[in-house]
Amino acid sequence: MDAAWLDVLSGLDKMVLGSIVGSVILAFLLLIAVFSVKIKSQQDRIGALRKAFENCTQETQKYKETIADHLRRDTDTQRVMEQYRQEADQHRETEASLRRELKKVHHTVKELRQAAALFEEVKQKLVRETEKTRQELLASREEVQAVLRRNEFWVEQLSELRTKHEALKLKLKKQERRE
Repeated sequence: MDAAWLDVLSGLDKMVLGSIVGSVILAFLLLIAVFSVKIKSQQDRIGALRKAFENCTQETQKYKETIADHLRRDTDTQRVMEQYRQEADQHRETEASLRRELKKVHHTVKELRQAAALFEEVKQKLVRETEKTRQELLASREEVQAVLRRNEFWVEQLSELRTKHEALKLKLKKQERRE
């Protein structure tokens, strides 16, 4: 009777031990699957942020080109105004003609002021968008760093779990050898 009881007890221990080992293996596989999905989603978010950054960079480049064009126009307009001033000095005897030209210059200056005001609005908008893009980039970098730190933490956890798993395997082998 004592031998039968020991057989039942040893069979029960093997079943419990087998359940524990199976549970640990399943938990390990589930952990790997969860982290794989999490890492993939983080990589997708990083890709989306990079694409948004590239789009903002392209828009910034377009605004820079627009600003350069406005600056060229402004320079050209300043040259025209300088020519008008030189002609005024050279042709004082044609005052009526000069007054007509002066009216044209005033109209051009008004348009230039309007263009300069528009240019300033575009410039302010560009500055705001550049700052917003910079802040988004900084936030993205911080998020990437946080993700990398979490990944390192889970890699360490996984390494510890593997070490424990290997220790359990060795322990099981030693117990099997003793039996």
